[in-house]
Amino acid sequence: MNIRLHEIELGSADVARSNAFYEAVFGRVASVAGAGLAVFSFPETPLDFNTSTHLPAGELVVRFYTDDLDEVMDRLVSLHVRFSPPAPTHLDRVFIGFRDPDGYRLEVHAERCRNA
Repeated sequence: MNIRLHEIELGSADVARSNAFYEAVFGRVASVAGAGLAVFSFPETPLDFNTSTHLPAGELVVRFYTDDLDEVMDRLVSLHVRFSPPAPTHLDRVFIGFRDPDGYRLEVHAERCRNA
């Protein structure tokens, strides 16, 4: 049997608001957008599915990886999205964290950035 991660779906109080947030932050247009649903595709990116003790049980974090964390931070600043300062990870990378409009925790990781 082959199993691959198909999707990560986040419950949203306002899909249009969430759609606009993700389009603005990640520069992606929803590949499917309809009543109560927005789907963003990242076909060039393989996904990892993890369980660990790095987070409390029951906590969910959606992590992205970028080759330019500075550009992501600049975009978040321009959108007035508050984020944590760059911090080191246990994998010798740096990351920033922020919340989407529904309160989900998001992180963007990179090899390096100018402010770390």
